[in-house]
Amino acid sequence: MVMRLNISDAKTGTCIYEKVWMWNGTSVGEGICKLVQTFHQISKELGDTGEVAGVLFEIPEVGSRISMNGQGSVGKRSKSNLSTMIKLTCEKNKIIIVSLFHSATDDKLQLQKYAEDLLMEFTSRYGKEVSSLIPFLDKDPPEIKTEELFAKFAGFDEHVEKSRQQHIL
Repeated sequence: MVMRLNISDAKTGTCIYEKVWMWNGTSVGEGICKLVQTFHQISKELGDTGEVAGVLFEIPEVGSRISMNGQGSVGKRSKSNLSTMIKLTCEKNKIIIVSLFHSATDDKLQLQKYAEDLLMEFTSRYGKEVSSLIPFLDKDPPEIKTEELFAKFAGFDEHVEKSRQQHIL
């Protein structure tokens, strides 16, 4: 089950589109997009291509504790299973990064196809516009508010849902 979709520009990591279906955490797309950009930067620093295909997050069980001793090792922790994990699937080009957060048990190939479709379609429709916004996004703070960015690309909602129905069972 897809929980959320974020699209950011690849250069600054600024969130330019967001769709949330089911998300229990705070819904701050900007922080999530910056985190995804950081994963890509870490990949590049490690001598890889700078591409991130996926990241697995464990959802803590209610009442469980993870403690750190003075030397940084982890204390008691319950065993994980895929049904309590969220996976991040990414697709990236020179202009944008598509980030899908979903259940770790979802069909990997279908989600990859969905992310690829969103990447290609968003780039086709809005790639030039996103590129023209980079000088405004590359400032601290960006000269365009998040709400304004989301409004610019709100027309993508229809394709997101149509493609989701085609790729996600």
